[in-house]
Amino acid sequence: MAVMSIRRLAMHNVPRIRATPTDAGLNAITGRGERAQTFEPGAVRYIKLGENGKWAATAIEQGIIPFGYPLVDHQACLAGDWDRLRDQLMKMGRTIRGVGQGLRELKEFYGLPENTLWVTMADGHFWWAFAKGPVVGVEQGTSDEPARYRLTRAGWSKTSLTGDPLTVRSLSSALTRTASYQMTICAIKHEDYLLRRIRGEGDAYSNPAGRLAYKLFVPSRYRGEPIPLVVMLHGCTQSPDDFAAGTRMNFIA
Repeated sequence: MAVMSIRRLAMHNVPRIRATPTDAGLNAITGRGERAQTFEPGAVRYIKLGENGKWAATAIEQGIIPFGYPLVDHQACLAGDWDRLRDQLMKMGRTIRGVGQGLRELKEFYGLPENTLWVTMADGHFWWAFAKGPVVGVEQGTSDEPARYRLTRAGWSKTSLTGDPLTVRSLSSALTRTASYQMTICAIKHEDYLLRRIRGEGDAYSNPAGRLAYKLFVPSRYRGEPIPLVVMLHGCTQSPDDFAAGTRMNFIA
């Protein structure tokens, strides 16, 4: 596997990937251009695109999933030489727990299959993509640059399969708090909720009597603190959006 310079990469070596809002899910599993009948990723992982999201803009523009660990050998990762990689992480001064977390992240970044859904937060949105092909090593210019990356199948998307924007303020804080995780890669605790939102399925409450769909509005100034929940019932011929526009409740909130 050739090792590429991130500077050359940033200028011209990574093809610009352009896709429609539905293309990123486009049957990343089937590989066909027609719309998928189901959207069931094999796994879901949240990934930080650099410390404080410093690689996010470039990664989204170029359609790549960047990853760090500049002092960890790329070829050893490809070969699965985890004993050697454990030694490298220990020499970096990591604790036993830190070494274990680092190995887990490296194994997942190199080993998770192409039907894994990768998600991240940037620019006020939740973004999602599927990886394509193996991990590519990058010739290090500075420690601020990613040491490796994976291409995405059809770029990063910040909308659902039905075209609705996946804004951070429109999603449950239980999901958006994932971004505060200290490591780089982690599982999504509320995976089912996230997949429903990407599919464009509305929220719903279910009990033995049946199932009722609802729409949740979260004010942009909300920061996760406990606040009252206002429940409003719209008319039979109205949609939640019509009701919100007519009452101006979203504006007032």
